[in-house]
Amino acid sequence: MKTYSAKTALLLLFLPLVAGGCRTTWFDRMPGEAHGRIPWNLRGEYRIIDKGNKKEDIRVKVDEYRVVMSGQKAKTDSIETDTLQLHRDFKLTQFGRNLYAMGKQDTLENGQTAWDLQVIRDAGRHVYVFGFYNGAHGEALDKVLRSRDTGELKTYLMDDAAFSEFCSRNLRKKDAILLHRTQ
Repeated sequence: MKTYSAKTALLLLFLPLVAGGCRTTWFDRMPGEAHGRIPWNLRGEYRIIDKGNKKEDIRVKVDEYRVVMSGQKAKTDSIETDTLQLHRDFKLTQFGRNLYAMGKQDTLENGQTAWDLQVIRDAGRHVYVFGFYNGAHGEALDKVLRSRDTGELKTYLMDDAAFSEFCSRNLRKKDAILLHRTQ
């Protein structure tokens, strides 16, 4: 089994899986319009810049339909690889000039469908990936989006305009996973 740091696990779903131990913030749908392919400006090769964990060397290759991550821990000889396929493992939408959402659909305990999503901000040589977890953005989201109680978890009802405004006001580069474009 792969063992990545919490930030890397978030990115592993550049990418929509939950980092170990964190509770995901759920949304009833993805914002914006769906993409059939990964846009050309997000394609390329990246290296994850994680100032907190210098022992990992994680590289990400993004093509038209796939995200391939490979990494190596400082004290191991093995290189581990993960591949995620657009439409099978995640969905990609665009809802702003440089904002994309990548999400994974899941079924909650009560049988309702919900989305775990990350927002991607393209900044040329860098790409920033933001995650949403209860507590980190919960109070700010409560002010701009309605929610429904789904038992143990809260699901926000997506409003594209309000969510876009929330992202422009609340997402800070210091809280993101930083991908540095190498090619």
